[in-house]
Amino acid sequence: MNVTSAVLRPWHIPTVVGTFVLANVPRVDVLTYQGRHTPALVAAGTALPGVMSDLKAVGVWAGTSLQGFGVLRCTTATRRASLQALTVLDSRTLNPADGSPSSQQLATAGAILDRLAVCAGAAGRTNLVARVWEDSPYTEAFTEHGFAKAAIEYEYERPPGPIGEPPVIERLRRQEPPDSWDAVSYTHLT
Repeated sequence: MNVTSAVLRPWHIPTVVGTFVLANVPRVDVLTYQGRHTPALVAAGTALPGVMSDLKAVGVWAGTSLQGFGVLRCTTATRRASLQALTVLDSRTLNPADGSPSSQQLATAGAILDRLAVCAGAAGRTNLVARVWEDSPYTEAFTEHGFAKAAIEYEYERPPGPIGEPPVIERLRRQEPPDSWDAVSYTHLT
């Protein structure tokens, strides 16, 4: 499959919003997105000059069809750039047996990674960082394009439910329940 990539410009906004927001097509978020807004809206916002100056977005097309986009953050304080989002269309050709992405999706992700690396280099960034799930089927695309595992980040969460009684520790005073004061009592103290 022959794909082309380009930095998103204002004339790409209708395509990005139409494909990934309004049409609500199936998509695969390759990276863990940490923002408040939909990644497609952030990518469209970066296409406007001067709106999000520390972000760059690229798109990948197969013919005239937008296949995916990526968002890159280049902060001024560091020489590191980080991938904020990488989203590809879900072509519904995933192998149901193992869930591996199609060759079209891998080519799209690879083209996005290549273009984002060029953008990071043009901005003077020497390191490019991406947060990828450990069991992501796209790790192959990342390793093929020069990424290496640098650190593993674990997420811990407390299971829901009540916390048991804490154990007694010698020479440690037990925590007393807080005094009950209401707002009226505070106003009368002064």
